[in-house]
Amino acid sequence: MPQQVSGRSSAKPTFARSINLGAVIQRLIRGEQTRTGLAAELDLNQSTLTRLVVKLDELGLVNEGDPIIEGRGRPLRPLTIRENSRVTIAIHIGCDYIMAGVVNLTSQVSHKIFEPHDQQLSNVVSRTNEIISELLAKCDEDEIPREHILGVGICTAAWVDEAAGIIKNHTVFGWKNVDFVSQIHTNEGLPVTLSSTAQAQAEANLISPTEPDMSDFLHLFVGSVCLVAQVLNYNVWKPENEMSGYLDPLGIKDKDGNWHTFGELLSNQGVVERAHELGLEGDIIEILNAAEDGNEIAIDLLRRRSEDVGRASALIAEIFGVQNVVISGCAGLMHRHIELVEKGAKEAASTEQPPFIHAVPGLVEAHVPAAAAPVIAKFCFDPK
Repeated sequence: MPQQVSGRSSAKPTFARSINLGAVIQRLIRGEQTRTGLAAELDLNQSTLTRLVVKLDELGLVNEGDPIIEGRGRPLRPLTIRENSRVTIAIHIGCDYIMAGVVNLTSQVSHKIFEPHDQQLSNVVSRTNEIISELLAKCDEDEIPREHILGVGICTAAWVDEAAGIIKNHTVFGWKNVDFVSQIHTNEGLPVTLSSTAQAQAEANLISPTEPDMSDFLHLFVGSVCLVAQVLNYNVWKPENEMSGYLDPLGIKDKDGNWHTFGELLSNQGVVERAHELGLEGDIIEILNAAEDGNEIAIDLLRRRSEDVGRASALIAEIFGVQNVVISGCAGLMHRHIELVEKGAKEAASTEQPPFIHAVPGLVEAHVPAAAAPVIAKFCFDPK
């Protein structure tokens, strides 16, 4: 059965929903396709697919390339998503930095912004509004019509009520029950979507997966805090309990059998504190840069965290009863240390089969497209 387009309904995916315009868009987001290939993958006849492609062309979403002749059959015309046919203003509010940009449907980021902030609510809100205005101006320069801007996607490492636009608990900033979205002014009536980082990253996995197709998995975000999101049957599960998915207070043993909380062992602040104890000063970005420059203390700290992330992955996979864990965040070159993550998972697993680990590389490269992912998911669910 074709993959379900990620949406916002709590209902189980149905076959009828999976063969709509959004299903075609989602496959084209992942790369070039021919009509024949799409029809086969979605189990559609050619006439139905043709009607869908015509509709997508009317919406200005697709390009049809020059014919490709393969063998004796009819020439195949590749279909691709039209560049900047729809875009999202995407903003990730990290622990110390704001990262932003204009993201198109294929997750390409333009007009990138990366700058520090002071964690003060009024200043963060003010700068977020300024960034939105700046990026809208860039869209004007690129001649992107306002009706082709899907909205503003904002994510942060907190537990949020997406429907209400409220940050219910941001432990790093000390924000509680902040009506954040009501303070964001686009001046264009653009919708604003607020998500937790883990949920946004999970949506990104569904829209444009870098791994084999997975209907059920956990997304573990390791950054300023540790968060987890669960995907069931291609839908991101969004419980109402404000602390669901927040892992920092939970206990976990390290390789030596010593107990820590998730936050102490895995979070950026935990790494920074251990670095300071060893005489290496700086924030997490400076420690990451030190590792890139060959600093042995930084390298050892980040390699050790990779093993501990593997141990955490095994623990939560067994709790949730899943076999796949996708990891993202500022987890210390973890995508380069995938073998260490797998080693930690194997050591900690209580079953013969440890979870399969999939690491998402990059910092800005992953965070900014992820902030746009919930907005793009809504569009795929109901393209117009």
